[in-house]
Amino acid sequence: LEPFIPVKVEQLELSEFLPETPAFELYLDLPEKNFITCQCFAVYEKGRFNVWEASELQDTPADLKRNWKLEAREGNEVKRFFKAYSLTDHAMAVEGEEDCYRFLTTDLEQLGALGEVFISDRLKKINIRRLHGTTVGISLTGNLLNLTLDTELSMDELVEILSKYDRKKKYYRLKNGDFIETEQSGLDAVADLVNVLQIPEKALRKGDMELPKYRALYLDERLGKSDGLNLERERSYKSLVRNMKTVEDSDFEVPASLRKVLRGYQKKGFLWLKTLSVNGFGGILADDMGLGKTLQVIAFLLSEMEESKEEELKRTLIVAPASLIYNWENEIHRFAPALNVKVVAGNAAERKEIIGQASKRDILVTSYDLLKRDEEEYENLKFFCQVLDEAQYIKNFNTKGARAAKSISAGFKVALTGTPMENRLSELWSIFDYLMPGFLYSYERFKKTFEAPIVKYQ
Repeated sequence: LEPFIPVKVEQLELSEFLPETPAFELYLDLPEKNFITCQCFAVYEKGRFNVWEASELQDTPADLKRNWKLEAREGNEVKRFFKAYSLTDHAMAVEGEEDCYRFLTTDLEQLGALGEVFISDRLKKINIRRLHGTTVGISLTGNLLNLTLDTELSMDELVEILSKYDRKKKYYRLKNGDFIETEQSGLDAVADLVNVLQIPEKALRKGDMELPKYRALYLDERLGKSDGLNLERERSYKSLVRNMKTVEDSDFEVPASLRKVLRGYQKKGFLWLKTLSVNGFGGILADDMGLGKTLQVIAFLLSEMEESKEEELKRTLIVAPASLIYNWENEIHRFAPALNVKVVAGNAAERKEIIGQASKRDILVTSYDLLKRDEEEYENLKFFCQVLDEAQYIKNFNTKGARAAKSISAGFKVALTGTPMENRLSELWSIFDYLMPGFLYSYERFKKTFEAPIVKYQ
């Protein structure tokens, strides 16, 4: 009537007809791991009643006028946050891990606007933990990278999460029931590191890991773009990455006798070889035939000899097809006559003598076939550098020739081939297994991760 005419209400007379206005209380419990229940009570001065329990089952005082309309509206509002009903205790429920996570992180706060919320001790024990980022420290010690992990999780919890990590999920559930929010936590990058670098669980639990130096560029690329990850890079590590990325701006100088001989692209190849060597990497020089791979290597070896002291180990082994071993000798005499080159040829006794008498600064040239025969003679000999010419000769990693080439102890290894991969991806794996063993993982993992998906599924 009020919108149309003035209404005077005599409250004392009208009150006996009007229902009372209750307060509402919501009781949340966790009877099972992934099952949250909610009971909703209308609270009056003369009693409290479950709004989802049938009225005939409840003892309502005769002089209490329950506000059925308000109770029904409250019940419907609360029901929006639940999908199931528990008949045993007349409660609405959330069922399943994912829905429980959504309820605790989103709906619970909104539920507070509908009444006073009471949470059982069992439910209180479930924590929602938001990680505020993970810190990865990287330093360089000799030929090893040292990684340290610092996170709000214990290392045991981190191992537990990573063992079943799924980047599509917004959370992870620990064994104790806690939810860990994984968005913007840096865990994506950490999971990648553990998987790609095959970090053993024992090292991960310590939070302190050692990796081969050749993983430096991968770490810089992967960790530098990760949300929620703090990267602390030690100076020598940053210097290594910078050196590898700025080859053409390096300070290495082409030997004076070859400055007018080398073409521009050959000087780049020379700088690249120097950069690889100084930073502890191996690599493939894959120029086409006739573009001077031999000359670039000779320039590198001459530079190393000129810049080192007489007592330093600069012994080098060059392995080439039999038809090219004397070509190497001639090219070295032609472009770097100061280098001491010896062809390991002749009968077994002669070859043994040449190998046995090799000085710290000799360059030995042999063929793949002779290397197989003389493998034992090289067992106790250390080399500064080993060069494989026409490295596709070791494309089949099961051959004796490949095994002999890989058995040589050398600090710096180079492969020369215009066709590092002719027919199969395994050929590329075999060459890298010579250059930096483990860089492309074991062949079984390489095949599963790269070769099979590329060949079968393009």
